[in-house]
Amino acid sequence: MRRFLPLRGGLSAAVADPFIPESIRVLGTEAQRQARIVIGVSFFGAFLVGIGSVNAHLGGSATISHWPLIAAAWLLAVPFLLRSTGSIALAANLNIAAITLTISFGNFARASVGDTPLLATAIVPLVAVLMGGWRAGLLWGGLAVTEVILLVFVREGQVTLPQFLLPSVDVIQSSRRFRGSGELIVILLLALIYDAFKAGSLRELAETRDVLARSDRAKSAFMATLSHEVRTPISVIIGMSDMLLDSDLDDEQRELVRSVRKSGGGLLALVNDILDLSKIEAGRLEIESIPFDAVGVVRE
Repeated sequence: MRRFLPLRGGLSAAVADPFIPESIRVLGTEAQRQARIVIGVSFFGAFLVGIGSVNAHLGGSATISHWPLIAAAWLLAVPFLLRSTGSIALAANLNIAAITLTISFGNFARASVGDTPLLATAIVPLVAVLMGGWRAGLLWGGLAVTEVILLVFVREGQVTLPQFLLPSVDVIQSSRRFRGSGELIVILLLALIYDAFKAGSLRELAETRDVLARSDRAKSAFMATLSHEVRTPISVIIGMSDMLLDSDLDDEQRELVRSVRKSGGGLLALVNDILDLSKIEAGRLEIESIPFDAVGVVRE
């Protein structure tokens, strides 16, 4: 069966798995999935930020082009930090912080010339939920809402940015031409990355479930076979003990045989209980209704 960005082998494993430490692997499939998403966003984000730096540089804004390069280096360092610390939360929040600062940098520059880049701001909580869960989404989403409020003040001219942060006309025109479609592509690719990693995790869980089910069936079959095999010699011991009790024995010998007979009966009952457990696990236990001596059971 063909797999798109599979978790085992392929592109995602070759890129992400070398940065996942053993401390995360032992936590299970979900932790590995989250770590892979963090690593994937790091490299993907660094690539997109690098494109933004090139765009700013070609537009003549050398100062503005410097920050994306710093952000790209920041993002590229996150997988190495994850490998050394084993902290998914730390790596995820560093990724979100780098992406947030990069988007905010461009947002305020655009707001200074009358634009309102709300779609770009919406990427922040989306990435936060993708990498850190709903709690991270609420935290960084709240910061994104605060940024939107500040953007309104900047656009209305109530807050003035330093001159060195203002983009050139060429950068603004290039941004207006490509940024909207670029933002949609980013959201689409993030959704595809998440779906691919989630599908891979579900496949791993299904494979693990199948392995456990086969192991459980093998164990049940082994226990049932073992119980049947053990019952045969026990039945022989009990039968021989009954025959000895019917023979001429002195009192001491008879007592010894009775002890052997009683121990054999107890061992047979234990084996029957084990067999019943195997039947319960296999769903083949049948409840029988048989007569018994209540007084004898209580006395024993």
